Amino acid sequence: MALACTVTMFGVCTVASVIHDPQWLNVPRDLDLVELWTEAETLVRSARGGGLQAEGFDILQDSTKDFTTFSGFSAALKLVMRLKPGGLLAMAPDCSSFVFGPSSQSGRKKGNFEGDTTRAFVQKGNLQATVAGFFLNLAIVRELEAFIENPSGSTMFSYLASSFSVLAWMVKAYCDRCQYVTAEQRKTQNYKKHYKFVATSEWILSAMRTCSCKGRHMPLMDQGPNGEVNGRQPDMKLSGIYPEALGAELVKAWRQQRDSEAKTPEESGKILSARPLPPVPTPARSAAHGSGKRALPESWESPWSAAAPSEPPAAKRKGKSPAQAEPVEFAWGEEADQEWDIFQ
Repeated sequence: MALACTVTMFGVCTVASVIHDPQWLNVPRDLDLVELWTEAETLVRSARGGGLQAEGFDILQDSTKDFTTFSGFSAALKLVMRLKPGGLLAMAPDCSSFVFGPSSQSGRKKGNFEGDTTRAFVQKGNLQATVAGFFLNLAIVRELEAFIENPSGSTMFSYLASSFSVLAWMVKAYCDRCQYVTAEQRKTQNYKKHYKFVATSEWILSAMRTCSCKGRHMPLMDQGPNGEVNGRQPDMKLSGIYPEALGAELVKAWRQQRDSEAKTPEESGKILSARPLPPVPTPARSAAHGSGKRALPESWESPWSAAAPSEPPAAKRKGKSPAQAEPVEFAWGEEADQEWDIFQ
């Protein structure tokens, strides 16, 4: 199956070039799970505890593990290529430029999800999101399960939707962090953190739990006297780390699907391929995009080059058809009320 993803990373890598390049095809497929953008490696540790081969990758572990450099991207790509058929690729790209708090500086809004790309933190956010979208397409071609996670109010999915048509048929799911913390943790980190997952199939749904707290949540941000919003950095960082129970539940849900689809020796290691992909409308660029007013670094690759697939994959993934599946919503301000819950 060939997936028509024409996004080029660092001027040299496309999905098509990677899957036909001997240097990538000849790596051993010896990993069950890879977790990207993870300092805590919550899923990795759960998988290893269950006897699986798992690896994590994050710049906070090692400065060389930087997705915004070609060497870092290549190292992460090698891990993705090492995943076995049916393996899990878990991704939680940096959300710091896509969430509500810095929106006045990032410039992200309806009609311009790309944001103000004269700012370095926006450039890095866009590049990391594009890397995640690229790996998602590669995962589908390699017959993997995968998900991308960001806070529910993040505009990352809106940004990616213009370039990565696979998002249109993927399964959307929500989970509240507070439902997975321990009784002891609830005393110090009962945050209202609403995670949004976009996954390759419906196994993700069995790991989702939504808030049933009767008390108030601990704030992640403060509002100043002039209306400015400032994040509580230690709390913001901690809220992005999956509790151990959530990591374990995600691994359990994925393993149950993988095991159910490996009932016979002939079926072992296989998963169903991607659902047919719907046509993708021409992305609406922001007025300033391509105007020559923005000075982008040489390493920056705009994702706007993605084209609609010329033909759908022959097979479908297990689950609802595209017509039946709940569509992924990409509107700015989706569940915007969740953003203000952080002041509770």
